[in-house]
Amino acid sequence: MPGKRQCGSEIMVNGTAYVPGATVIVTYDSAQVASTPVNNDGSFSTAFKAPVSKAGRHTVTLTDGTNAISGVFMMDSTPPSAANLIAPPSDARREDLPKFQWSPVRDTSGVAYTLQIAQDSGFSSILLQKTGLTANTYQLANAEN
Repeated sequence: MPGKRQCGSEIMVNGTAYVPGATVIVTYDSAQVASTPVNNDGSFSTAFKAPVSKAGRHTVTLTDGTNAISGVFMMDSTPPSAANLIAPPSDARREDLPKFQWSPVRDTSGVAYTLQIAQDSGFSSILLQKTGLTANTYQLANAEN
C-alpha cells in the first residue's frame, strides 16, 4: 500500500498463513470495505476501492478472527482544480430553460459535480441543487424553472 492514492483507487490486499476456510474481513479506518474467503492453503487475495476520506494516513486491517495485520494507506491531499462557469454568463437574466456549462475537471479518482442555483450571490438561499452530476453540462427541466 505504499505511495499516495486518491478516492476510488483500487487497493489490492493479499495474505498467507490465515485460517483455511475462514473469512478475511478488510477494514479501512475501522469500517468494513471487503471480505473474502481464505483458500485451503491459508492464502487470500481481494481488492477494494479507497473510500472518500480525508487526506493523510488511514489504517487498513485484515483479519480472519485469529490473525490480523494492519498497514497504512496514504490518501492524496491535492484536490482537483475548480470548475469555471462557461454558460450562461454569471450576470445573465432568467431564460426559459437555461443550459449550464462549466469547464471540465480531471482527476484520476473521478469527478462528480454539484450544481447550485441561488437567489443571492452568497448562496444563502439555494433555489436548486443537483449533486452527483458526471457531465460538465446541465439542462434545466420545466419543473426546475
